[in-house]
Amino acid sequence: AFKKSYPDLPTGEVMRKVSHEWAKVTEEDKDKLKTLFLQETEIYVANMAKVPKELIENAKAVKKTKKTEKQNAQEKKKLKDLLASLNKPKRPISPYLLFCQDIRPRLSANGLFGTEIVRTMAVEWNQADSKTKELFEKKSEELVLKYEKELESWNRKMHEE
Repeated sequence: AFKKSYPDLPTGEVMRKVSHEWAKVTEEDKDKLKTLFLQETEIYVANMAKVPKELIENAKAVKKTKKTEKQNAQEKKKLKDLLASLNKPKRPISPYLLFCQDIRPRLSANGLFGTEIVRTMAVEWNQADSKTKELFEKKSEELVLKYEKELESWNRKMHEE
């Protein structure tokens, strides 16, 4: 109820207000509240005893897995951000994506949108002759070589620092 009364107040401040208000409560009222708390605790423990242990263990395992996944995702994001801040070169795109970059403006100009464009690009790539695909594969290979050189240079720079 306190948090709802003071929604913009930081948690520490809310706890100070609660503590201040608790100091004003008479000992008789505190004893009633403590008794009520103990009764609620007994009910909770009794209800939890009815829940199969397997179910509790499974729920704990799921919670632990989710927590681990969240931590892994946070670590992965931190690493990605760190590498970005260190200007690590990015991998080059595939021949198909180079092809898509090339024809997308033409398809957009023809009035296609969203999934229509994606579907049309996939069809055109699958129907493209080997000469066309070879052209984009060659561009991709050039980008890969450029990336490898930049990555090697970046690795050297990182080892020096």
